[in-house]
Amino acid sequence: MKKLTFCLFVAIAFMAPKFARAETMKIGFVDVQRAISEVEEGKSAKARLKKELDEKKGALEMRKGDLQKMKEDFDKQEAVLSEEARRTRQQEMQKKLMELQGLYEESQQDLSSKESVAMKGILEKMEKVIHEVSEGEGFAFVLDKNSLLYAPAASDLTNEVIRRYNDSHGGAAKSAAKPGPKKK
Repeated sequence: MKKLTFCLFVAIAFMAPKFARAETMKIGFVDVQRAISEVEEGKSAKARLKKELDEKKGALEMRKGDLQKMKEDFDKQEAVLSEEARRTRQQEMQKKLMELQGLYEESQQDLSSKESVAMKGILEKMEKVIHEVSEGEGFAFVLDKNSLLYAPAASDLTNEVIRRYNDSHGGAAKSAAKPGPKKK
């Protein structure tokens, strides 16, 4: 038993300097949502989707206005309409209302799908950039900010990820086209 304890003690004594020299692992984080919304490609995708949303909203508002006018006309004429004409108009308004609701839901699904596809593409590229930044700066782990309770600001890689993403995915060309102060 003494021999085993001695061997264990010797092994620990030889390994202790190795553990003492071990480098601490750097842990960083990225606010992925902020990065997606701040990279040029993300801004462009959001602007494109917003424009499409506004167009669809406009078309839906026109249909809603038409339906509202139809209802107002019906309300004015309801007293003088026959039972058959009243029923026919109510069915027509109900049909138009259901069409409007269907178009609204279809528009929402379409835009949601387009947003998902756009964000997926950006996220795939961003993951590669995060990997490059992590390796280049010696981070052993990089987490999403949303999964953290606390982290020092020095561990935030978001700005560097945004800069490198724009540099490697076309954002630099866009920002270079804008006049501004020259960097030294």
